[in-house]
Amino acid sequence: MKHSLICPVCSERLIIDSNSQAKNKSVRCSQNHLFDFAKQGYLNLLLSQHKKSKHPGDTLDMVHARTHFLSSGFYDGISRSLQQECLDQILLSEIQTQDNIQAEFNYCDLACGEGLYTEKLHHTLSTSSHVAKKSKLLNSIGIDISSPAIKAACKKTKDIQWIIASLARIPVGNNSQNLVTGLFFHFDLDEIKRILKPGGIF
Repeated sequence: MKHSLICPVCSERLIIDSNSQAKNKSVRCSQNHLFDFAKQGYLNLLLSQHKKSKHPGDTLDMVHARTHFLSSGFYDGISRSLQQECLDQILLSEIQTQDNIQAEFNYCDLACGEGLYTEKLHHTLSTSSHVAKKSKLLNSIGIDISSPAIKAACKKTKDIQWIIASLARIPVGNNSQNLVTGLFFHFDLDEIKRILKPGGIF
């Protein structure tokens, strides 16, 4: 599977399940833990024992209110600043050097909410000559613990793999991400260090 996802139960790599009745309907690890894609395209990798409430994260009303607010453009400056900062850091970092070209560029947005910043940065990265020089394939993931938020994010684009998961146990492989972002959230620096590639950007 192109997004370097790992099983929330055993931390083994998740791959598309070849036994699925329909193409790309499920992912499975080597220990046979199986997770189905929702009809909207997201994966729910949040285990019940990792929930602190029955419905963790933002509620549907909160997601609707924030979507309405953000659509007014009040935070567009933050989005543009994030995009520019990421491009600047990619250009300056060692991972941009010609002798370290990789097949993929992996981007992960933590606490992505309804995906506004994720989608805009994904688009910027997909059209960036800096990233194009670095790799041939851009893989983007948005992770949030809120089911309503991820369902809303799925409506923005299918080019990003949206995931419901806990940020205390990010379901992404060790040393797998070139770029990790997050806005307005409490982060676990050790988890972020774990998923970043050497020379990766947070």
